[in-house]
Amino acid sequence: MEKKYEIILFGATGFTGGLTAEYLANVCAEKKHRLAIAGRNELKLKGLQKRLLALYPNLSLDVIYADSLQPRTLLEMALASKVVVTTVGPYLKYGDPLVKACIDGGAHYLDITGEGRFVENMVRLYHRQAKEKEVKIINCCGYDSIPSDMGVFYAVQELEDKTNVDVTCMIQVDSDPSDPLSAWKSISGGTWASAIGIMQESEWERRDGFITYIKSTASPRNVNAMPLSFHYRELNHWIGVPLPFVDVEVVLRSAAFYSEYGENFTYGHFAGVEKIPSLIFGALGIGLLYGLSQFELTRKFLLSLKESGEGPNQKIRESNRFLNSILVQTPKEKLLVEVRGKDPGYGDTSKMLAECALSLIEDETPNHFGVVTSAIGIGKVLIPRLEKAGITFTKTKL
Repeated sequence: MEKKYEIILFGATGFTGGLTAEYLANVCAEKKHRLAIAGRNELKLKGLQKRLLALYPNLSLDVIYADSLQPRTLLEMALASKVVVTTVGPYLKYGDPLVKACIDGGAHYLDITGEGRFVENMVRLYHRQAKEKEVKIINCCGYDSIPSDMGVFYAVQELEDKTNVDVTCMIQVDSDPSDPLSAWKSISGGTWASAIGIMQESEWERRDGFITYIKSTASPRNVNAMPLSFHYRELNHWIGVPLPFVDVEVVLRSAAFYSEYGENFTYGHFAGVEKIPSLIFGALGIGLLYGLSQFELTRKFLLSLKESGEGPNQKIRESNRFLNSILVQTPKEKLLVEVRGKDPGYGDTSKMLAECALSLIEDETPNHFGVVTSAIGIGKVLIPRLEKAGITFTKTKL
């Protein structure tokens, strides 16, 4: 089916959506790709269109009205585009109708969710349908979970021994040291709402059940989450309790799909802490946040601390850095892969999302369809794209 657009960006007037629109506009103007921006507020969309066309006069850029609560508008959008990119969250509330529309309309779908429950729902509900229609539904195309998923994928390709593979991913995010509130200012309203959501006790129970399901898809191979905390000299960090991020589920899904991840594969996702006092205060803070998230009244209070659509200014974003240190160990070898970038939540997330979309229309990606991960649906061609965008992958044999 001939499509009118290569890419449609849904939610372009939101905080991360706006950054993604700017990045895509720059590339699409140069490469003559047909781009459209979509959402409910046509006035804001036209304002963004005007600004982008002033910057890139050769850009082909249309405005499309689409509403998550009006399935017909979502289907029309999917029918018109090869790829639909969405930054409209929370995805548990707004994501399902668009995924369904993309399957029905024959468009690949990309998002930046970190909501594990949403991803699990999409896998269970739509994987078979998307596979039959040869559509790729790829969730978590931002900081959750591109650095971890692609970093582990990159590391595994370098291994000679792939019998028993243990992988520890330690994340570290740094903000402006001169501003004690820079970390708090770096969090947008949407990210804050998602963080409160994954802190609820029911989310841990759900996660354990989904990991059991993922393990069953790998049989007779064995994939599992790393349950304990360790201190690794190679990483020069103390590792605390496993983080309840969707990255664990994403990496394990990639490992269950690819036999080259080894007969026995274990993955752990941890916060990197260099000093014991920081570990103690961090654990206390997470414990307090976890406790307050369990009750409706205190949960509403926490959610009220950040407004929807609110995000960090450019100065804060430019001061942010991230490092994912991925230690891969087998009985015969040890490898350290480091994935580095700048502003993880917004600046680099918009780049990751945009490069995933561009890869689907420009590159020869694997013929793996359904609700898949970035490693499965896009694969190795994504890594040089990310490096060109400033997100580096380095490896060291230990």
